[in-house]
Amino acid sequence: MVQKRYLRRRNGDEYYPRGRKPFIVNPEGNERYARDRKGNEFYPRTRQNRFARDKYFREYYAQDRENNEFYPFRKGLSEVIRRVDGYQTARLANGSERYPTDARGNEYYLIQNGKPILCRQHDGKPYFARSRRRIAQIPWTVLHEYVSDRESHVATRDAVGNTVYVCRSDLRETSGNAVCRCICEIMAICPSLRSFLIQNMRKIS
Repeated sequence: MVQKRYLRRRNGDEYYPRGRKPFIVNPEGNERYARDRKGNEFYPRTRQNRFARDKYFREYYAQDRENNEFYPFRKGLSEVIRRVDGYQTARLANGSERYPTDARGNEYYLIQNGKPILCRQHDGKPYFARSRRRIAQIPWTVLHEYVSDRESHVATRDAVGNTVYVCRSDLRETSGNAVCRCICEIMAICPSLRSFLIQNMRKIS
């Protein structure tokens, strides 16, 4: 007999049964993910069978309680569903496609037929992957389409080693903010250093 419900912990979270087949099957014939007490689906902690399948045996992503699909992680990178016709990216509730990320939140490009795949917003317009500091990363294949002054951008690598271009001014701004945050954190931790800096600033002024 096919199990129709997940067992629950005392806090209300469902949990997966042990074994090679973690998913239960609903009355429509689709495997379904377990949910926590807030209604968010989550992936089983197994090396295989991470994705549930619908009645047509197609894998699909788990969703949070607001119906946003999200990726599971394996070895520090998003695990992406791949079908015969290529990658299937996760989507937000509004239909926008999501870039995969590393464990630190850096988005990166999937490569298909030697070219990076640009995700699209709900209105169909493509948008660029971003680093965890929200710096846009332009793929090498479309740089000439979006940047008229190539000297304004510098080549770097995304989270998985793809060549991308970022705006020089964005890099300078991010570096400056990082230095300011570092100084503020040090001053908060060490009051004596804060007093020293204040006294010397008064002397300079």
